[in-house]
Amino acid sequence: MLFPTLRFAFFFFIVFFLYWYVFRQSKQRILLLVCASYVFYAGWDWRFCILLFGVSALSALFGAVLGLQKNHIPRVITMITGTVLHILFLGFFKYFYDLTSFLNYRFFSGQLASPVLTQLQNYSLLLPIGISYYTFRSMSYIFDIYLCKMRPARSFPEVLLYISFFPQLASGPIVQAEAFFAALPANLTRDADAAVKPIAFDRSTLLIVSGLYKKLILATFLSVLAVDPVFANPAQCNTVELLIGLLSYTFVIYCDFSGYSDMAIGIGLLLGFEAPQNFNRPYVSRSVSEFWRRWHISFSSWQRDYVYFSFGGSRYGLFRTAVALIGTMLIAGVWHGSSIPFVLWGLLQGLACAVERIASVSKKEYGCAADTPVAFKTERDRLDDSPVVASVDSLGSAYSASQDGIGIGRGRQLLRLAGVFLFINVSWLIFRSSSVREIALYLTSLKNITQPLHTVHWFVLIPLAAAFLLQIPGTDLRRKCFERYVRLPVAIKAAALVLFCIGLNIVSTSGVAPFIYFGF
Repeated sequence: MLFPTLRFAFFFFIVFFLYWYVFRQSKQRILLLVCASYVFYAGWDWRFCILLFGVSALSALFGAVLGLQKNHIPRVITMITGTVLHILFLGFFKYFYDLTSFLNYRFFSGQLASPVLTQLQNYSLLLPIGISYYTFRSMSYIFDIYLCKMRPARSFPEVLLYISFFPQLASGPIVQAEAFFAALPANLTRDADAAVKPIAFDRSTLLIVSGLYKKLILATFLSVLAVDPVFANPAQCNTVELLIGLLSYTFVIYCDFSGYSDMAIGIGLLLGFEAPQNFNRPYVSRSVSEFWRRWHISFSSWQRDYVYFSFGGSRYGLFRTAVALIGTMLIAGVWHGSSIPFVLWGLLQGLACAVERIASVSKKEYGCAADTPVAFKTERDRLDDSPVVASVDSLGSAYSASQDGIGIGRGRQLLRLAGVFLFINVSWLIFRSSSVREIALYLTSLKNITQPLHTVHWFVLIPLAAAFLLQIPGTDLRRKCFERYVRLPVAIKAAALVLFCIGLNIVSTSGVAPFIYFGF
């Protein structure tokens, strides 16, 4: 059940009405949202619900056991056991088929074919939507109890709600257990005080509109006009077309993923649930580390809190820190898939973050200003100073950060912006390719400067420019625009919303393409 469909709109209208006007007690609302989430998930395949319930039960069981145990060794054993079971569950659906196929044809010449193995391979091909996201939430519940950040949930339905909450089920944001359960009582009773508005309607409406605009207009048009035709046959494309195709994919993956996140956060707000920001203009980053502070923020924070810190973080010297950075990003690459391009993509991100960290430490040792943001800067750095979730300055401040030499400083900042953006584009080429051969074909085709221009239409420059403009407005400008929007009369807001929907219906293509990150 996709968000931008009439089917989901009808489903959500029923849930919204029952939540705010029929069920008024917290326990009733929890049960309603759990049932709604399972109905939402069954819209893809009812068998997915069995897996979702099983992971939730596993998480609740290990969380309860951790809550009862006081000694360190039993707690460690319980946490490790729960973690291994979650990894095996996730790994079966994401990697079992590829692993067994590789072993079969690499070591057994294709002769290792038993009915049991074949059946298991067929089951593993059934990749449930959002399995990575709800598995990560389930693991977060166990980790946060183990780290004494929270106590086990008071009831099993609360665990079910946390892991299955339908606005965040398919592609995040990945809200960590501590934050979700701390805010749950207030979220369920936002209408208890008649003097306070329970719904941030203006904010949620703008987020949903933003998500629809990014997904149905920008991502769709860029995919149809440039990405799909160029990547289908790069050898027949001109150099300019190849560059436009790669640049278009860079913005397609942003508009597609951030568009879903905007809609997920907006829909959650309509039910009184806050969610963390998941994207913050990632393509104006001045370093790869800063890019990961702005891109898929909830996933990056999960990686930091539960993977990077487990590697030791920055507590054991520069070499161990570099290894932790590379290991963390390598795991991020393998999480996306088992193919070689995903491994290369993760390794490339990790090496870039490690190099930036080493360069930053070197600058400090030689008395230079270490203005390069570095990933996973210091141990247990929290929101305002963390590598993956800190708020970032606007594009204007990026240009004026070096005041000691205005012209040179601005030029240097622009070069850094351009260099990082080029690195990210190359990274997305690796990310999208299914094999090293595809990467090599695309790169070698860049020499086709004499090839005629026949694949990409010039019209693609319009949605490409519109997608780029999304990166420019800083936090202050966005806040001022929102304050002005809030003060507008309701009639004008309603008229603007109706006009947007009419325009969206006119220009959008028939049907809704699956979101890219549903495959992860």
